[in-house]
Amino acid sequence: MLASIDEYQSAKKTSAYGASVTATSLGGPADEAFYLGTGELVSLYVKKGEVAFKVAVYAHIAAEKRQSMKKAVAQDVVSRL
Repeated sequence: MLASIDEYQSAKKTSAYGASVTATSLGGPADEAFYLGTGELVSLYVKKGEVAFKVAVYAHIAAEKRQSMKKAVAQDVVSRL
């Protein structure tokens, strides 16, 4: 999902309200990336330049597999920007 820079920054600030924010490296050209969520509902937010987007996987599979899928999708999108 494409997000505005304001939405990206707003998502980053939600940690002040008790949500879990974890910075992560995509191992590529993204400027910033972080996971945000609680429990099973965790999304990956990515920013490169003036483009920001969110990756979410809604599948009943292990959390590690969902995280790996999100990261792979994000890396692919960033490589095309």
